[in-house]
Amino acid sequence: MKGPVIVRRLNGDDAPALLDELTALVLRSKASWGYDEEFMARFAATSVTRELVGERRACLVAFAQDRLVGVAVVDDAGTHAWLEDLWVEPEFFACGVGRALWAGVLEVAREWARSCLELESDPNAEGFYLAMEARRTGTRASDVQRGRELPLMRWEASNRP
Repeated sequence: MKGPVIVRRLNGDDAPALLDELTALVLRSKASWGYDEEFMARFAATSVTRELVGERRACLVAFAQDRLVGVAVVDDAGTHAWLEDLWVEPEFFACGVGRALWAGVLEVAREWARSCLELESDPNAEGFYLAMEARRTGTRASDVQRGRELPLMRWEASNRP
């Protein structure tokens, strides 16, 4: 990848214009892990974020080479921040886009005075979050597929050196 990854926070006026493009990016990213059509249809019906920006919600978008390549949505959950979504365009996996979005999410959490970030991961993405110094705290049963367990993870500023 040539050039830097630029991450910016959407405002309420920007978000509606990008919703369809961001939804398509999320679905491409999820499908890249080899899920079948039935799984993807259930995922799309239950998991794709519709409200990108709100009073206690922030949406970050990543651009590389003047192209939208990633999105993250984070909520202020009161005692901690909650990572609702973090998705990267598949051809930009392992190019620093996820890391740049993660840094942006942590900056938003700091703005909200939250020293802890929690999330539910796709099993295929757990390695990324472990590399970002999050720790697995448990699992939760998937709403999309019976018998599938999703890692619950937590990042804490106090774990940093």
